[in-house]
Parts: sequence; structure tokens; C-alpha cells
Amino acid sequence: MTQTQTRPAATAGDQAGALPLNSLRSLQASFVANPAYRLAQNAVTRTSLDDVALNHRVAFGTDHSFSISLDDWGVTDQKQTGRCWMFAGLNLLRFAARRSLGVKEFEFSQNFVMFWDKIERANYFFEAIVESADRVLDDRHVAFLLDQPLSDGGQWNMFINLVRKHGLVPKACMPETDSSSSSRRMNGVLWRRCTAS
Repeated sequence: MTQTQTRPAATAGDQAGALPLNSLRSLQASFVANPAYRLAQNAVTRTSLDDVALNHRVAFGTDHSFSISLDDWGVTDQKQTGRCWMFAGLNLLRFAARRSLGVKEFEFSQNFVMFWDKIERANYFFEAIVESADRVLDDRHVAFLLDQPLSDGGQWNMFINLVRKHGLVPKACMPETDSSSSSRRMNGVLWRRCTAS
């Protein structure tokens, strides 16, 4: 095609991939002709799609029975700390330890895991600061490191790595302390020491 030639204006349905008008008209006619389609349209315009699409046979076929019997062993309490991830992991292992040891009451030391978590975090923080020594203080990476270098929060993979590296001890070997049960003050002191170094 030369520059002087012009292409005729495309009509609807002529473009590649577009629905031809006769197909659209056919779809519309079959929709109007089927009362079930109109019923479905009415339903979804007045009711949530999730409610309309709910398969009641599946919903009512689900067994909703449950037991109110609980294990009669004491709960653990993270108190004023952000160690929920640690307590969850230790409680998971606690169940198997109780069964294996044949005892009713047993707890792993949360303070022991917290101690090693703080040591590992401090090491990570200092190593990361050394690696970023050539960056300015308002660099995003440095700002992230300085934000909360030794907070309590964590996740499953951190818990697993701590247990693999440092093991576990019974709570009697390293019980809770004021700082491990209410960590805000300790974390503040550690943060100031880390950021002042």
C-alpha cells in the first residue's frame, strides 16, 4: 500500500479478534429466549454473586460437629512482648515433647530462644551496617536497618533457624525475666546502643 492509498474505515466486527455483530445479536437473542438466564440476571442484580453461586449441597453437607474438650495443660503467655511467632513454634514442639517425655506439664524456655534471637539480630544488624558503611544515612537500606534493629517480631523460618542452630532448653533452665516478659524498655536500650555504635 502506498502513502497515497487509504484504507476504508473499519466497521464494528471487521477488526481482527472483534465479535461480529451477527454473533452479538445471536447471543442476545438466546439470552432473552431463555427464562433461566433472565432469572440468573435478576438474582445477581439484587444479591451478592457469592451468595447466588453458593452450592448449598456442599455447604449443608459439611460436618459442623466439634468437640469442646480441650487439653488440660496450662497456656503460655507472651505478656508484653511481640513473641507470638516464638510462642506458637514452641507450643507446637511442646505438644510432642510432653508426649515423648510422658509428662503432663512442660514448657520450653521462651527466654532462651529470645536471648539467641537478640544475639542473632544484633550480629545481622552490625554486619549489615558494616556492609552499608559507604551509604548515606538517609539511604533507604540504612534507614530500614536503623528503624528497629532489635524488635521482637518474627516468623516461622526465623524460629526454625534459631532452634536448629541453638537448640531448646526446658523453661526451668532459663525462666522468664522482667525484660523478657516486658521487652519495650530492653528493646529501647538495645536500639540506642546499636544506633550509637
